[in-house]
Amino acid sequence: MRLLNFVLHGISNQRIGLGSFGGVSRLRSFTATLLLACLAGITSVPTSYGQITISRTPLIVSPQGTLSTFWNVQEAGLREDFTGTAGYLRIQNTSTKSLDGVIFYTEYFDSVGRFCFSLVLSRETPPGKDGPIAPGDVGYFGSLTTGLFASVEPKEVKTFLVQQRIAGQLDPAQNWNIPIRAPVTVSGYVASKLQLGSEIRSGKTPFLDLILAKVTVNKSGSVADVEILDAESNEVKDWFLNFIQQQVPFYPATEAGALKTAQTLVMVRAVISLSEVEIQNSSFLPRMSPWVKSYLQTVKDADMLPVMNIVFSRPPTKLERSGKLIEMPATPEGSFEVNLLFGDWSSSAFNPVRDTSMPRHMRRQLIVPPSR
Repeated sequence: MRLLNFVLHGISNQRIGLGSFGGVSRLRSFTATLLLACLAGITSVPTSYGQITISRTPLIVSPQGTLSTFWNVQEAGLREDFTGTAGYLRIQNTSTKSLDGVIFYTEYFDSVGRFCFSLVLSRETPPGKDGPIAPGDVGYFGSLTTGLFASVEPKEVKTFLVQQRIAGQLDPAQNWNIPIRAPVTVSGYVASKLQLGSEIRSGKTPFLDLILAKVTVNKSGSVADVEILDAESNEVKDWFLNFIQQQVPFYPATEAGALKTAQTLVMVRAVISLSEVEIQNSSFLPRMSPWVKSYLQTVKDADMLPVMNIVFSRPPTKLERSGKLIEMPATPEGSFEVNLLFGDWSSSAFNPVRDTSMPRHMRRQLIVPPSR
């Protein structure tokens, strides 16, 4: 119950806003509490959007490499909600040593064995409960990627041990040089507005699908190609082409740390209703969209592209400042602004490090906690 109260208190006091590469402190606080909700088995949590419903997907576990030498995975899965995808592991230390600084990497596959998602997982604990994992003890590991989803339902997870250290030793953490695959993400602040007309009257659910596109991002983080798969209107299509090419600061995909040109599906949605009941009862996962389902019927690739979910909503009528609610000026009917466009990927396992040789002058570096 103490964990439940911590989770609910933490999330209900967060105002979800735009993130940047590596995350900011407020975003990390939100992701940590949401991960704890996943690990605690909570199926919905209150936020400034109303109740966020969590979709839970247990998975078949396939240990890879040396993982089984030290660890036994007791449970692995994904939980998806309105904001993104959380991966989790409940795993037991089967070695004879207390282990610290542990990082796992997971790759997810659909029912026919196609790669569809990946995450890097770090340890998630309530405040004051961290420390080495003793022999026989169980640790909880998680990772949240905001605004990114698998385009198909995962069924299997391949789990790799990336790094760990024997507690109390001064030696560097042992690293297994796993070729981690990171998807295309967003690496900066985006402030964009969208004016909708008759489109909002055609919506029959809390979410209105506006655009589905396949976007190619090159090694420098620039958009190399945009293929519109579906659009609500020609006006929305024209707006999107400018938005995605001129306003969204992409960070390229990487494999084993090397930059690569890669594709991602991008879905833009407008939140028409913030009714808690409607959102809970809706098919909020992007892969439930008829557009995504139609596209997947044409795909024969070995790897399935992830979906980057960009959400627009009506501007807030009130904002909290210094503990007080401030009334905001009314906005024209049909006016929307970007609300969820994080693009963060496994941010709890990485620190952003300045590197002028990389796009946006940033690269991801695994977090290695101090020896204890």
